[in-house]
Amino acid sequence: MSLKSISTKKEILEISSNKPSKEALTSSDSFTEAEMKVIWYKFATKLEENGEKIEAAILHLADPKLEGDHTILIELPNETSLRQFDSKKGVLLNLLKTKLNNSSITIEVIINEEVAKKNAYTDADKYERLKEINPNLELLQQLFDLYY
Repeated sequence: MSLKSISTKKEILEISSNKPSKEALTSSDSFTEAEMKVIWYKFATKLEENGEKIEAAILHLADPKLEGDHTILIELPNETSLRQFDSKKGVLLNLLKTKLNNSSITIEVIINEEVAKKNAYTDADKYERLKEINPNLELLQQLFDLYY
């Protein structure tokens, strides 16, 4: 345990225990998806540094998208991931509202089992996944008579 991890843990606890002020409850500054993602991934990194690797991995896995002005949409692969995410959702939401100065931010979660299937484990799976991303890969394979 290092001094930095202790201070990081204290910072996370302060954010989660602080109740938003009256100003924060009525604030509605606009923000971009990039600004939101920076805060999202910094939070995930802090969780990982504090030893909460499962929760951090889920936050890194769930690529957040900004829908509309203040709704964050994420896709998770299963119910277990959802339960792990829910354990940190309140802290994350409070952090986002505070840092982005917008009290109307919400997080919507969609369970999409296709997300879990996108992980490629074998060489054939990896090749198929790359072919989905870039169909010209098949042309290169045929042109140079390559095998995976």
